[in-house]
Amino acid sequence: MMTDPASIVFYLAIAGTLFAGCLATVRLITKRCALNESCPYVWGVPACFIGFALFLAVLVASASGRLGFASAAFTSSVVFWISLAGALFTARLTVGELRSELKSKRRIVLPTCAYGCVVFTLIVVITALA
Repeated sequence: MMTDPASIVFYLAIAGTLFAGCLATVRLITKRCALNESCPYVWGVPACFIGFALFLAVLVASASGRLGFASAAFTSSVVFWISLAGALFTARLTVGELRSELKSKRRIVLPTCAYGCVVFTLIVVITALA
């Protein structure tokens, strides 16, 4: 069933992986941020690469549970902790991006990290309530 929590998490993970994958691909090919915003680096790596890796890890964990390679309890725990790390990671980047927007007095538009934060947070909440 598509409305069970595991399915919702799986489809959110697909969406997050595709979105972060697009950002990472543009960054890799053009050496610029996809949406003409600043490109934060973490540990010397563009943040979109780390976001992609986190979403991909959630997707793999979710898929392994759906395919029966791991128990539902184990899958839920792994997805919860990776998504929590992703939510905290992207929230921190979002705050930094918004601060730089305010200091530069440019038009404030949500940075791409904020969208990743929303998806990771949804996954955390759904997994915690399931």
